[in-house]
Amino acid sequence: MILVVGGTPELMAICQRAAVLSAGDAVLPAAVDRLATIAAQCRPAVMVIPEEHFKQDEEELIALARDVKGRIVVVPEGVSDEVLLAPVFKREFTEAAAARNQG
Repeated sequence: MILVVGGTPELMAICQRAAVLSAGDAVLPAAVDRLATIAAQCRPAVMVIPEEHFKQDEEELIALARDVKGRIVVVPEGVSDEVLLAPVFKREFTEAAAARNQG
């Protein structure tokens, strides 16, 4: 699962198209203030976080990803192409799967 954190509708749509191109996994939105609860419930393989949100609480977001054995993809402002995100998603899914298989 891909969790899009605090993203715009445009980012959500880009992530959905990128997911189809890479892993075909489900893409769900998450409000920043509910992220910890949602991540604990659904244990996403990948959390997509706009750069401005990531910079506000980088350490906590990294710790959360580690707790759910997921990966973070930080999206810089202006990214508008799912073709650029698709290989990143594929790589991060592979990394998340490896981490989860190790225990």
